[in-house]
Amino acid sequence: MPKKFEVLSRRGCDIHARDADGRNVLMILLQNMGIRSPSLKESLKESLTLLIQKGADVYAYDDDFSSVSEYAYGNKCPGDCAEYSYVGDVWDAVLSELGYDIRETRKGYPRKPMYTSYHTREEFEDLWRGREENCPYYDDPPVWDAEKGSLWDISESDAALFSRPQLHGGTD
Repeated sequence: MPKKFEVLSRRGCDIHARDADGRNVLMILLQNMGIRSPSLKESLKESLTLLIQKGADVYAYDDDFSSVSEYAYGNKCPGDCAEYSYVGDVWDAVLSELGYDIRETRKGYPRKPMYTSYHTREEFEDLWRGREENCPYYDDPPVWDAEKGSLWDISESDAALFSRPQLHGGTD
């Protein structure tokens, strides 16, 4: 997929173009990552990196006032992508690698580590290999809040739900 974006860019496609709903290229890519596709998954990091380097707006909003971050963190995705943290984890890794402060882009979007057969802890570690210190939630706190920088007070019943990273089974 990244090669396709490169070809389109060389042919003069507008990286700032929007669809009928005001979504930019990052939003469309992130929304489609909610579909469990191994071929899309393999190219997500490279595609995001290329598009951002070409000037795609990481702070854009669509016509419904949804931000790119909302798409990345599962609020605007189809299916069950909100049940695992893969897309948001890749988004954070790419932004961090490109010099963005993920504490800023994560504001209002707490991270709850959720691993599945589609997104494992090992894959998460691969995203951050060699840059572990740049990931404020690398050690998987039950909930990480960008504004507070660590866990916030949660009820005992919620604490029981998030006492460790959630593992979901299933077949892909």
